[in-house]
Amino acid sequence: MMGRKSLTDIRQKEIINAFYEVAKKDGLENASIGKVAEAMKISKGLVLHYFESKEALVLSLNTFILDRYVVFLNDSSKYTMTSKEDIESYIDLLFSRDWGGYIDDGVFYSFYALIYQNDTVKENFRLHHEELVKVLRIKLSEAVLNGVLKNTKIEELTRLIFSLVDGAYYTLGAFVKEDEEYLKRVELFSSHAKGLLVYY
Repeated sequence: MMGRKSLTDIRQKEIINAFYEVAKKDGLENASIGKVAEAMKISKGLVLHYFESKEALVLSLNTFILDRYVVFLNDSSKYTMTSKEDIESYIDLLFSRDWGGYIDDGVFYSFYALIYQNDTVKENFRLHHEELVKVLRIKLSEAVLNGVLKNTKIEELTRLIFSLVDGAYYTLGAFVKEDEEYLKRVELFSSHAKGLLVYY
């Protein structure tokens, strides 16, 4: 029974990855069960065995994408938040290409548009957004406990920084293509976020 469940998980992940690649290439709205089957060289029936509809596959891809962001932030454990340098490096990470390039912008914003059309996608985004906010809140709280940050309104600070990150992610992905200008904008957004921090 365990082996069967494991095989199902593996196959579902393969299909979700293939769907992501198709969505990157053709756009989420043009991705289909048939195109996924063709890309994987399997039958449509096999894809439908694991996902009963395109909507089910869309929702699974949505979770997969948002989970990757949570993993990215949680894996950044080298930032111990015991010094100003650690804290500012962590803030820089949030605005970096490492973060912004983690998932294809076109696919991500296709899901963003679905927030206004699909309540399940909207709730999924909300839950994952709160998880990302929580990771940053914990990091900033560590800096306070370690006697590095003076800020007392950590919830407010976290929300402000995340709003800057969200706005930066959108404008950098949509409008800034040249590397030099990209880095200038990253520095601008990051410096404003760091300007919210008060040190001992």
